[in-house]
Amino acid sequence: VTARRFVIVHNPEQAERDEAKRNDIIAEAERRIADLGDLTGKAHTKAVCDLKSHKAFGRYIRELKNGNLKLDKAKIEAEAKLDGKYLISTSDEHLSAEDVALGYKIL
Repeated sequence: VTARRFVIVHNPEQAERDEAKRNDIIAEAERRIADLGDLTGKAHTKAVCDLKSHKAFGRYIRELKNGNLKLDKAKIEAEAKLDGKYLISTSDEHLSAEDVALGYKIL
């Protein structure tokens, strides 16, 4: 059985791009939430369901007990910690972490 080895790689340039992209998504999600208005006690509309299930925006939105939507700050902070980070696996136990990362970069 071949053992797997995992290496975490951090790319500062990609981290900046990830942060910028997330900030754009969050700004648009905030705008869309504001467009929905006050949802307290109201039945869900198709627009609410579409926003909550949206691939990009839905991941940062949570629904309050009163029916209103808001940004999930904990989810945003958790994802910010992953900016620019990659997990690479290898079966070669003799390669250094740097060689694993360089090999991945060549792919």
